Amino acid sequence: MLIEFRYLGIARTCEVAGLGGVLIDMELGPFDVSKVAQLIACFKAINISPVVRIQDTAYHSVSRVMDTRAHGIMAQCAICRTHTNSTMQYVTASSGNHGPGLGTSYNEFILPNPEP
Repeated sequence: MLIEFRYLGIARTCEVAGLGGVLIDMELGPFDVSKVAQLIACFKAINISPVVRIQDTAYHSVSRVMDTRAHGIMAQCAICRTHTNSTMQYVTASSGNHGPGLGTSYNEFILPNPEP
């Protein structure tokens, strides 16, 4: 979990340590969306899977993090099933159904094909 290490070289350090994934903590750490985007680009360049612990589950927080090409999010504790479902809708909504992307996706999220 990254809480204090803001330098981009941490990706190489994690690679040498043999990590396959990393959790970037926006909730308690000093990371904003632009720093998270930079870190994710570095991690993905060396095949380390980045997951982001987000500050809150509001639409703008979830979609901004998913737009950075994070492989997933870790959200605060869910209050109820409805809260969890709305957060999941925000994750799938950031697959290109918002903003000026006009149907394109800023991230690598792919909606699963439903089985017939």
